[in-house]
Amino acid sequence: MTALIEKFISQASYIAIFLLMLLENIFPPLPSEIILSISGITAARGELNPFLAVFSATLGSLAGAGFWYWVGITVGPDRLENWVGRNGAWIGLSDKPYQKALGFFDKHATAAVFWGRMVPTFRTFISIPAGLVAMKLAKFLLYTFVGTLTWSSLVFFVAYYFGNKYEGTFDIVGKLFNAIFIGLLILYAIRIVRNWFKSRNS
Repeated sequence: MTALIEKFISQASYIAIFLLMLLENIFPPLPSEIILSISGITAARGELNPFLAVFSATLGSLAGAGFWYWVGITVGPDRLENWVGRNGAWIGLSDKPYQKALGFFDKHATAAVFWGRMVPTFRTFISIPAGLVAMKLAKFLLYTFVGTLTWSSLVFFVAYYFGNKYEGTFDIVGKLFNAIFIGLLILYAIRIVRNWFKSRNS
């Protein structure tokens, strides 16, 4: 995976970074840490302007976050609440915890959107509750942009200054990430099956 990302960035530069970060925000198994690290190393070789690369990454993430925000707005809290009431047992979620989680997010939406951009996987789906509670679009975009810019700059410039020494480790990191993700998918599937049997027996 890392070789394909590196080749794409070498061929399409800033457009590639934008598209990869957009996909990373829509499809979490594509890790932004690897995209940003490879971009940083490529910039260190003089093939990219570091500031344009970070800006491209930030815009790509912002576009992906906007997609999930739109999903949250479109679905709406009432429709999701009805779905949780009918099907929540399948994923181990009941109406009361759902209401608590939504209420908590409504009170701390700004901090959640900002800091959530720095947590793998969580940064992808934090946009959905922002849409569900109808967080103002301008505020959502502002804190998403600032949080994403902070995270992207940190990872990018660490790789930019130090990454060449550890370039060979990215393949290992990528394989480890894929293994962890597959393991989490298996555990989640087991949980769904177990909850299905429980609801069926009850």
